[in-house]
Amino acid sequence: MTTAAPEKPTADCVGDGCLARDTWPTHMVRHRGVLCRLCTSCVLKYHPGSFCCLCFSVLDASAVPPPPAPALVHCSKCTSVSHLGCLPSPDLSSRFVCPCCQHPDGFTFFERRKRIDLAAARPLLAAARLSAGSMRLAAAAARAEAERKAREAAVARKRAREMLERAIVVAMSEREKERAIVVSISEREKERESSVVTVAERTKKKQQLVAVVPSAVGEATASPTPTPRRNWRGHQHREVDKWMRFHEMGAHAVDVMKSSNKVGNAKEEKGKKGTGLGSQVKEIAAGDSEKGPKLPPSTQDALSSRTNSRVIFTGSTTTASLHS
Repeated sequence: MTTAAPEKPTADCVGDGCLARDTWPTHMVRHRGVLCRLCTSCVLKYHPGSFCCLCFSVLDASAVPPPPAPALVHCSKCTSVSHLGCLPSPDLSSRFVCPCCQHPDGFTFFERRKRIDLAAARPLLAAARLSAGSMRLAAAAARAEAERKAREAAVARKRAREMLERAIVVAMSEREKERAIVVSISEREKERESSVVTVAERTKKKQQLVAVVPSAVGEATASPTPTPRRNWRGHQHREVDKWMRFHEMGAHAVDVMKSSNKVGNAKEEKGKKGTGLGSQVKEIAAGDSEKGPKLPPSTQDALSSRTNSRVIFTGSTTTASLHS
């Protein structure tokens, strides 16, 4: 059974050293971590130890259950393998050389033909199986890479959330500090304003006092307050009472001196002296009242009572002090 090849190929091969153009079919292969589109011959060249280079049977080690290991012969120039039974002669096993090494220039496993027969289908099937296995490995690697990136993304997301929460906490603390600074500044401004107001009030009061005191002093000097006449009368009565009490104290002192004398003659002499002393005291009191300076009137004397029975005179007969 043969199948006609399409007239328009899908894509060109990107294999190293491939001279084929407008190849069909092409296979997706992951080679050295890079996805590339290769022709059938390049796929087989990129996997020399994965198939028999004579019968194109794929050596699948991942098959379950694994097949028994056949007798293989390795190429003496490269890593290509072949079944021992596929060799023309078993004696050639030590000197086996693969077809690619026998014809290094322009060799191809899949010749482009108008019809695909059984001989061309074998390398095509082997290349397709190798491409599928490579893509399975690529899918597994991509899945593992995606899972790794997902884990890293989760860790990064967790770190980002923690950093965001920390940034929010720091921002809130900074905002609280700014609020505290603003409050302290406002309080200082209020205190400063209150101090300025109090200083202004004090200066204003001082100015008012400075303006009021001279006017009050001028009014006091211009129109002194007259002393009521009755206060003068009360002061006169008080002076009379003081001098009368002083006279009584002098007479009492004379009586004491008379009683202390036990001799009869001395009593009479001391009595005469006492009368003379009394007259002298009266004269001295009268002279002091006439010649001595009078006490100036005071508001305290005006407000006190006319009769004060608690006045005590102390001192000598010539000078006396008044205690109340």
